[in-house]
Amino acid sequence: MKARAARHRRAGRSLGSPASPGGEAAGSAFEADVADPMRACGLKVWTSVWMSELGVPKAARSLRQSDVDVLAWHRPSGRVFVAECKRVRPARTVGEIAAQLSEYRGVASDDAGKDKLCRHMERYGWLRDNPTALARVIGMEASRINLAPLLVTSAVMPMQFVATLPHPTDMVVLVDDLEQRLPALLS
Repeated sequence: MKARAARHRRAGRSLGSPASPGGEAAGSAFEADVADPMRACGLKVWTSVWMSELGVPKAARSLRQSDVDVLAWHRPSGRVFVAECKRVRPARTVGEIAAQLSEYRGVASDDAGKDKLCRHMERYGWLRDNPTALARVIGMEASRINLAPLLVTSAVMPMQFVATLPHPTDMVVLVDDLEQRLPALLS
């Protein structure tokens, strides 16, 4: 795992597998759009990091086969962002607002499975509960890690205004505002 990670870091590529055609390629491009301002603010950034590479055991198969879109850390402050990147269309109607709120409730339901926010919070939760595994991969002392879930979007989303979600609303950031907001998020 470490040798593979080192190869990718030296080559300036992300960890993870190459994007498949279509939506995943566009998602990878958006992840790069998120990573660039983070690097400009002095963070070390990896994109498309498989949870298996972060130490998730084989027994947690579903979690192990998922990935963190952007993992970024700032060694001086100890801040580590687990970022989910979402290219979304702006919600223009009541129905579109309701659909986005339904997709990003942060809960698992029996009929629909885990929604998009729930999967992100599950990855964040595992890393929060296993700081030693994360520390080993990023080369930072576990006691210094100040982990934060970050949701970076391409458009304003209604969930940014819903205080009852399991994700902090101040950690939902528009990609165009990211570079400006990062200094405050690092503290």
